[in-house]
Amino acid sequence: MPRLIPAIALVVLITGCGGAGPVDPPPAAETAEIAPVVFISQTIMSQSDECADESSRCARVDVTTVATSGGGTEETRDTIDLFVIHDLISRLRSFLPEEIGNPLTRSQDLADAFIDGYRAFAEEWPDAAGGWFVKIDTETLYNTGTVCTIRVSEHAYTGGAHPNFRQRLVSFDVATGQLLGVDDLTRDPDELARMATLRLRSDHDLEPDGDLAAAGFWIPEGGLELPDNLGVIGEGLLIHWDPYEIAPYSMGPIDIVIPIDDLRSVSDRRDW
Repeated sequence: MPRLIPAIALVVLITGCGGAGPVDPPPAAETAEIAPVVFISQTIMSQSDECADESSRCARVDVTTVATSGGGTEETRDTIDLFVIHDLISRLRSFLPEEIGNPLTRSQDLADAFIDGYRAFAEEWPDAAGGWFVKIDTETLYNTGTVCTIRVSEHAYTGGAHPNFRQRLVSFDVATGQLLGVDDLTRDPDELARMATLRLRSDHDLEPDGDLAAAGFWIPEGGLELPDNLGVIGEGLLIHWDPYEIAPYSMGPIDIVIPIDDLRSVSDRRDW
């Protein structure tokens, strides 16, 4: 895609000995708008033979991911594709021993290796209850010509007291491909953290000065520290914490949304 060149209005004044007036400038070219990124969905699946019989002792990998197919800029599409691929490979490798996972570079091979790992486990521990599963979903939460936000959700079980859940939010500047962190989204991180603390209290029916620790949260007395796990959505700024990050597993994942009207007071971005 050719690079976009900002339009510059040129004013040419031509004067002569006879005192000729200014010549009208040529019309300025309109600044081209960047189209939202276009995505296609892709799936990766692998399962053990026992799953066909709906047995509880089976292993399954079910991945829905995305790839760019147009829109945005070339830099942005490349950045998003690399993020999605590297994130998925990293997640699948995390379920495998290093000596097995690290040499593999294809998501399908990693998914198949997960199934092989379960077969080896089931042979060594035939009385172990339950099977294994990994479910990963990648989706776009917000997608305009300015910002694109992706959410990756992971739900997995490989033994233990309960399944585990992880979620990642990331926003990209569509013009440049830059990943947008806290410092890119606000000029006052401390005030945004204060807003987030108030919103958390409000969402859980606490007074503005309510005791978060008494409500079950693991939060310092000074209030929340903003995580990197946040993204721009239509309603404002979505902030996410996985189980065990600021609360026990029984409270589940925690999401709060800072509304657009509040964000405008702490951000110079025009997205709000």
